[in-house]
Amino acid sequence: LQGEIDRICQRLGIPADPRKFMPHVTLARLRNSTPLDVAQYLSARGNFSTLPFRIGRFVLMSSRDSVGGGPYIVEEAWPLSGTDARASSLVASASDASRIMR
Repeated sequence: LQGEIDRICQRLGIPADPRKFMPHVTLARLRNSTPLDVAQYLSARGNFSTLPFRIGRFVLMSSRDSVGGGPYIVEEAWPLSGTDARASSLVASASDASRIMR
């Protein structure tokens, strides 16, 4: 998506954003923290688990720089209700997410 946006902007003569694109998923925010603070936070929550939950849609969001975070804007949302999605049962958990993030 980001590459396509850059190509369209280039064709239109709009300069590309000079910042490196860093796709990510924000799981927590620790403002004004040191690397040690982050390490302690993560080690205290390393065994976090949740009950399985059903995922009904995938949402692409954006945020604008501001004090306090956000605002968050839903740019697009896609329902996950197709045959393939049902076959996989759409069940996820926090431990699934942590395996994906490693």
